[in-house]
Amino acid sequence: MYDTANLALISPQGEKLWGEEGVTVSTSSQAVVGVVANVTPSGTVVTWMDENDSTLHYQKVDDAGTLMWGSGGLIYEPSALLPRSATIGAYTTTTTSDGATMIAFATYEGGSGLGAGDTYLMRVEPDGTSTWGAHPIRINTDGTTTVPMNTTIALAADDAGGVVLAWEQVIGNGTVAMMQRINQDGTAVFADPVVSVAPEFGGEQPEGMILQFASDSQETTILTSMNGTGARVVTNRVSATGDLLWGDGVVLQDNGESNTSALLPLGDDLVAAWVTPTNEIVAQRLTPAGDLVWDEPAVLTSRTDMKLDLQGAVDTAGTQFVYLWDNDGETIAQNLNLDGTLG
Repeated sequence: MYDTANLALISPQGEKLWGEEGVTVSTSSQAVVGVVANVTPSGTVVTWMDENDSTLHYQKVDDAGTLMWGSGGLIYEPSALLPRSATIGAYTTTTTSDGATMIAFATYEGGSGLGAGDTYLMRVEPDGTSTWGAHPIRINTDGTTTVPMNTTIALAADDAGGVVLAWEQVIGNGTVAMMQRINQDGTAVFADPVVSVAPEFGGEQPEGMILQFASDSQETTILTSMNGTGARVVTNRVSATGDLLWGDGVVLQDNGESNTSALLPLGDDLVAAWVTPTNEIVAQRLTPAGDLVWDEPAVLTSRTDMKLDLQGAVDTAGTQFVYLWDNDGETIAQNLNLDGTLG
């Protein structure tokens, strides 16, 4: 918990362009948790929760550092949610192809976080208005519930102003990774939400989900770690109409979970990176059919320190991947060639 939520703009030379402390987007009375920043064509949208009353706040800052949505930003109160009154747990944001902001969040009932929950999605236009009216839309419309408190959510923008959403949901005695694609107008694309990754054992639970949407094929790939009994790292691909293209999924690691991972496009292929049980970081390339390209995963680092917050990007020339992660308090970088060798 923090006293304020601040946003800074750093120049390529490392200069703090908005002053030493940046721009404060929250108010002094808020107990700030979970700050998420998302860049849009018309400014940066910052989302956070006020732990005092579990309200969700979002503020937009232009390139000059000016607050665009008033003091303290805009507020969504979970008490207004229908059909349940609930507290907001996990949330995430992304920018749509037409410049709006999508905010997805999970809720739970009960102060202990052990009650039933739901998954919601709201679209905010560049001027701060809510596209779909006063209330977000509930995604798990079949009446089943998400896992409270520790729910993981992922978003990927499509190429038509909508998003693909993945969330963690309880079905029967198991916890699965669900997916649905939502149009710009809030309507669902898939006839029913898709179980993209299911547990092999009842004790498994998907965490750290990542999505990649491919415009050419209109297909979405999910990468997640299944934690608990039978822990493993698995990926699957969903078609434009919600069909599972890789069956039960492609298991990249079957002997343990990963606490952080990355998924990057490479033409029609994908490159997944994850942490092994011995804290190495490895990567594997997959074809659109789900076949593994490299005989063995590429080892980015064999150091056994704790790894957190793995990030990846393709360089501007499109010839290498660059990865960055927290290595037990140090920030480490490593590049990877397209053939799986280290750069």
